[in-house]
Amino acid sequence: TNYLGWLSRILNFFSSWITGVKGGENYFAQNLNRDELKSVLDKKTEQVDEEEAEAMKSLLDLRDLTVQDILIPNDEVISINIDELRMFNNEERNRFYPVYKESEDQIIGFIHSKEIEQLAEFKSDVEDFLIESYYVPESTQLFAQLKNFQKNGTEVALVVDEYGEVTGLITLEDLIEQIIGQFNEGDLKEGFEIIDDISLIAEGSVIVRELNKKMDWDLPEEGAKTLSGLIINHLDQIPKNNICIEIQSFKLETTKIEDNKILEVRITKIS
Repeated sequence: TNYLGWLSRILNFFSSWITGVKGGENYFAQNLNRDELKSVLDKKTEQVDEEEAEAMKSLLDLRDLTVQDILIPNDEVISINIDELRMFNNEERNRFYPVYKESEDQIIGFIHSKEIEQLAEFKSDVEDFLIESYYVPESTQLFAQLKNFQKNGTEVALVVDEYGEVTGLITLEDLIEQIIGQFNEGDLKEGFEIIDDISLIAEGSVIVRELNKKMDWDLPEEGAKTLSGLIINHLDQIPKNNICIEIQSFKLETTKIEDNKILEVRITKIS
């Protein structure tokens, strides 16, 4: 999928619309009154059809989220030693892998899964296939990161905290899915299954902040951002077997754990 092409089209369309409504993209960046713009979109003018309006509302909502909210955390990232690339058993079809030489803390670039498949066919230097490392702060707004991806012509970046430590990575694909998921679903994005008014089943990779927003809950958002991270932080270890714990007014029961990863959790609000 040409994610950069898709990104350019939607951002250009959005910028053109903003220019017509509020006097330009700089106004949007500095003085955006989101509710006012949404009100204009809700009127469904002749220039904006319903689907376009919903897509642009999703872009407006990206100002509420940061890179930290949707990053892939370090414990879910597979890094590859450059000397092992040609032997790496790649089972993914659309994935970026960080590549390192001496230590996983010293990333020298990224390689796409499709490029790994081609390594066996070429005798050229492995480093010729690498994408240059690119770093972004956790605090970067998602809309700003969309523009960063477009400006740099890249689809993946390493994420660093306030101390410069790498905390995970973010991809353009995940960011676009955040937009599409918001205006296509109208309900919880993939990764949730509502059981009733007080309980649901969710994937361990679900963002706690998103869960709170959708369910009007108040699970802790400080520290770990994913549901699995929340449980691991509470236990101070990775559970080997399914467990049931209480965090504030919620009961969290893991229902699927594989390879030291919490894949599925049942959550019930108990008060």
